[in-house]
Amino acid sequence: MITRIGSGSGSVRGAFLFFCASLLAHAQVSLVRHAPTLNGTVEGSLQQLTAENVTLSGNGAVTGDLLIPGTPTVRLNGSPVFGGIITGTGSATPSNHQLTINGSARLGHLRTRTDPVAWPTVNAPPAPSGTRSVSLNGPGQNAGDFTSLRNLTLNGNAGQVVIPPGVYGDFTANGNSGFTLGIAGAVQPAAYALQRLTLNGNSELRVAGPVVLTLANGVTLNGTAGSSTYSAWLTLKIAAGNLTLNGNVVFHGYVVAPAGTVTINGNSQLIGGVAADRLVLNGAGFLKILAANEPPSVALTAPSGGATFTAPATIALQASATDGDGTVVKVEFFNGTAKLGESTVMPYRFVWNGVPVGTYAIMAKATDNLGAVTTSSTLTLSVTSALNRPPQVSLDHPQSGAVLNGPAALLLSATATDPDGTITKIEFLDGETKLGESTVPIGLSTFKLNLANGLSAGGHVLTARATDNNGARADSAGVTITVLPTLPYTVNFESLEGYRLEPLHGQQGWRVSQGAAGVISGAAFDGSQSVEMNSGATGAGVQQVFATTSSLATTFVDLWVHPVAGTDALQGTRFEFGGARISFVREGTAGRMAVFQADGFGAGTWQLAGPVVGLNGSSEAARWVRLTARLDFTAGRWDLFVDGQLAVFDLPFSYAGTPPSSLTTFSAQGVAAQASRFDFLYAGYENPLFADADWDGMDDAWERAHGLDPTVNDRNGDKDEDGLSNFREFQLGLKPDNSDTD
Repeated sequence: MITRIGSGSGSVRGAFLFFCASLLAHAQVSLVRHAPTLNGTVEGSLQQLTAENVTLSGNGAVTGDLLIPGTPTVRLNGSPVFGGIITGTGSATPSNHQLTINGSARLGHLRTRTDPVAWPTVNAPPAPSGTRSVSLNGPGQNAGDFTSLRNLTLNGNAGQVVIPPGVYGDFTANGNSGFTLGIAGAVQPAAYALQRLTLNGNSELRVAGPVVLTLANGVTLNGTAGSSTYSAWLTLKIAAGNLTLNGNVVFHGYVVAPAGTVTINGNSQLIGGVAADRLVLNGAGFLKILAANEPPSVALTAPSGGATFTAPATIALQASATDGDGTVVKVEFFNGTAKLGESTVMPYRFVWNGVPVGTYAIMAKATDNLGAVTTSSTLTLSVTSALNRPPQVSLDHPQSGAVLNGPAALLLSATATDPDGTITKIEFLDGETKLGESTVPIGLSTFKLNLANGLSAGGHVLTARATDNNGARADSAGVTITVLPTLPYTVNFESLEGYRLEPLHGQQGWRVSQGAAGVISGAAFDGSQSVEMNSGATGAGVQQVFATTSSLATTFVDLWVHPVAGTDALQGTRFEFGGARISFVREGTAGRMAVFQADGFGAGTWQLAGPVVGLNGSSEAARWVRLTARLDFTAGRWDLFVDGQLAVFDLPFSYAGTPPSSLTTFSAQGVAAQASRFDFLYAGYENPLFADADWDGMDDAWERAHGLDPTVNDRNGDKDEDGLSNFREFQLGLKPDNSDTD
């Protein structure tokens, strides 16, 4: 339940979004056991493990989500920015706690019913074995044998002192001095333990590679710490006590203080992540939560799967590998579990010499600079004697260029012959993914496979792979087909849905007809990924085509956009759902949505609709905007809701002649001057804003409260015969069963 005090606006997203909770394992989330004190900004999401009252003050902001157990009530004071409530799948109890959002505070979403996760522990580090206490007062001075060192103090301009891994006592850095931890080029973290750490003045704690630093006691930092390039290199674990950042300190790393408080004061910043008993942000304190290290990607690029060589063979292996948040340090090549060799520079290659007759399963492993490892898919190679001739194979069905509605059953058929032997099996492949195989021919040379569940939406390159009685293999030419998605359709552009951080064209059936558009990280409305339509010589044109259906005539489209305003409708970011056309237009120093008022003959005019949207100093919207359209293909009319509020209704589709019977395309058009984004697209038959069993665009609860039938489309009726339709009274907040109130 939400209680609002004062002015402002907010919206609650529909319950159909509950599945987004499963994406949190990949989102930017930090943990705090008790209710945080937020007078600064958290860029990312926080999970509070206890059911306690929590307040966001006037200057407080959480750009992502606040996750709380049970079912708290929500109180809004003033005009906060609040994205609404997303109900999780955990326990509904307790419910006696409250979230209060005051003044101009900001919160992306409240995620309720979030059960607590396992809480980390930090054991106190062992006592140091060293006995010496050393003070360095100038550059170039030596601390001596570190195995016997206990305490170290750096004074004045002692500079940076490199510290080997180990267990020590108390370390203090003053003035223009500091400690450098870690080993350059290392993959595994170097371990350090201290009883106390003090950074004063302009001192620094630098890291040259991955580091885990365990402190017996809390620490107050008046100097910077970590690597600004790789925040994941530093993990600070505090057994007992607190972490406090003062002044203009910047801490790059991850803090684990299960029994302590992390306090970020003044203009200090913590960039990384937190798991703490309590969290306090004061003044302009800033916590930027980064996702954990993403593993690299790797794929074998040569030779092709199913390739056949003659013994003794020389086989050149090659792989491509990238790491989105770091670097690839090596790529290893394997035959099964046996390592063949490795490469540390691009292009990643290894030449395998003298390979005898046999069948081999080849794969590649990529390791990034933080030790994450990814294994490629396996490709199979055959090495045969010089006398055996490989088979011949062709994929006959489906035909190349076919466009299919999916998912639906699909019959694959191939013809294969062997000039000097017999065919033992035919494998059917989608890229390098095996779909199945056939070992018994129909007739002399035809092999078939029935895919009962069909193929996923998008483009597919199908091949047939034939194996003969001597192990020789051959692949058919690729057959390219397109499978169109069916409604209902939901996409969040996350990696769990199969989307990669690369150009959008060809991913899951999306097409980029002009310009450039891609899946990006870190600028998403929900989750961690979204689509960006790049600027350039021409704005990007993006399209998804849906399978034609005759099941339901009324369709809803729900989309979150971050558009760029144009001087007119043709110059702004534009979207089209079937025949519903929307643009973003500058109006003074702000922007508004514009809709196309079609005349039924292929022409029409643009008109402004919906609330004013602030701009961020250029022409880009300062926030995400929600567009929800109701498309009635029987009536040839559509309604538009902006941020959950009805903006226009009963607009004609922009078609000359008869409109289609269902939603067949979604398209977006960027602008040349500046990049724009969109995220979370839903197209289906359930109203995402409220319960609407008859798809008439009116809330079922409102219809029942005023004597209307929520199972019958009566939007154009006039129950109280006062000249206003039921839908018009719904829009105006009137009572359709009482003409005296109108």
